[in-house]
Amino acid sequence: MQQLHPYKGNDLCGWMYDDELEFLYNIANQMESIVEIGTFNGRSTHALISGSKVTKIYCVDPWQDQSEWLPKDTQSKAEYRYRGFLQMLKSMKAEDRVTVLRTTSVEASKLFEDKSIDMVFIDGLHELEAVQEDIECWLPKVNKLISGHDYEQMVCPDVKTVVDKKFNGKVKVCGTIWGVWL
Repeated sequence: MQQLHPYKGNDLCGWMYDDELEFLYNIANQMESIVEIGTFNGRSTHALISGSKVTKIYCVDPWQDQSEWLPKDTQSKAEYRYRGFLQMLKSMKAEDRVTVLRTTSVEASKLFEDKSIDMVFIDGLHELEAVQEDIECWLPKVNKLISGHDYEQMVCPDVKTVVDKKFNGKVKVCGTIWGVWL
């Protein structure tokens, strides 16, 4: 059995709990390649990078104005988040292991062969159609674990609805992270 190590955490702004960050930190060591959909400030990316020194990580995010769900957001704030994310990668000396794909999830999925990624972590748009689309376009690309964030009925009901319908009882949960081992 693999020994789990504690994650020291990070102070990046985001909506992920400490136990969820620790889960990502520990799971990263079991993967050779990870695609993260929805990077935002890089809070979860930090945990993935810290958890493994060999894992290749692809961060997919258009870094655009999110004012439809984040009041008072602007494109200049999105650019600030993007520059901050790049600075975090540099400070972690992770630029050689992280590929930043500043595009949509669907467009990024076209860059990968089927079964070429060990893990996909979906934390992009949380509306019904977007969650369905992310799962449909990334599921063929994964060979070990498809997972995501915000699996909670009260805050993001569409995520839970889509995941439960698609994976019918195969879902494992850690906090609000869902996962299906393939």
